[in-house]
Parts: sequence; structure tokens; C-alpha cells
Amino acid sequence: PDTLLHFRLDRLLARGGMGAVYLGYDLSLERPVAVKTIVPEFAQQQSFLDRFLREARAQAQVAHSNVVQVYYVGKASDTVFMAMELVDGGSLELKPGETLSWQDAIRHMTGLTEGLREAARLNIIHRDIKPANILLDRFGLAHLADFGLAAPVYSSDAAMNAPVPSSSAPN
Repeated sequence: PDTLLHFRLDRLLARGGMGAVYLGYDLSLERPVAVKTIVPEFAQQQSFLDRFLREARAQAQVAHSNVVQVYYVGKASDTVFMAMELVDGGSLELKPGETLSWQDAIRHMTGLTEGLREAARLNIIHRDIKPANILLDRFGLAHLADFGLAAPVYSSDAAMNAPVPSSSAPN
């Protein structure tokens, strides 16, 4: 689909095992976003759907400048998706022959440590910190993404287990 509710999908940014991330546009707030979708057949499997929703909810709880912000999670037709802050400067995953200066490494890790500290304060553990999950914005600020393996320290948290809103739900 080219549009999911009020989010327009402009072009594919990345594809992974569970789904894809698109450059999108939030038509209601008139701003660019990243839209992460899961493959429809995975959306039919409760375990994958639960993992996706846990990711969205864990990441959304961590309001910090070094964590990619989640704006919306929902379902339109058969597509389950998450709209997030667009961080468009690439990841810290280096190509062969590339290096990262020690000064940049310290700057990025200092910010990410603060984001992780905020997550820990909320009893959320990321569990998948790697260069591909560290995105850079146009100012060079590092943002932690992909809370897909995150787990609340207290798994009985009701907010982490609530159902996903669908297109039939009021906005």
C-alpha cells in the first residue's frame, strides 16, 4: 500500500527478516517519518505480532534525544506498522575500509549511554546493541533504534501487552 492511515509511504529504506522500513510522510502533522512494517504472514502469527508491539511500546516509553522516538503503532488492512522519528544520516555499521575516530566513538557512546540509562530507569533492557541499530542524524547525534529484543524487567507491565489499535479505532 502507498498509504497506511495518515502515513504516506514514499520509498523503501531497508528490508529485514520481519519486514521493511520506508521513508514516509505523516499527512496529519506534515512531517517526514520512518514507517516500519511487518510482513503480512508474520502479522498473522501472534508471537511475531507480540514481539513487534513490545518493540514499539518499549521504544515509545523511552523519551530521550538518543533514542528513536515512536509516534504511532497501528494496523491498516492487513499491515501492522510503526511510525517513528526519521533519523536519516545512516547507521554506525561501517563498510569495509571505513573507520570511526576515537573522538566520534566516545561522543556517540556517551549519548547512547544516556539513552540506555533512561531505558534502564524505566526497567527496559535493549538487548540488541550493535552498529546497525545506532542511527545518526544530520548533526551526527547517535540514536538507538530497534528495540525488537527489548524486554521489560517486569514482564507483567500491562502497557506492554495491550492490543494494537486498528484502522477502525478512533484516532
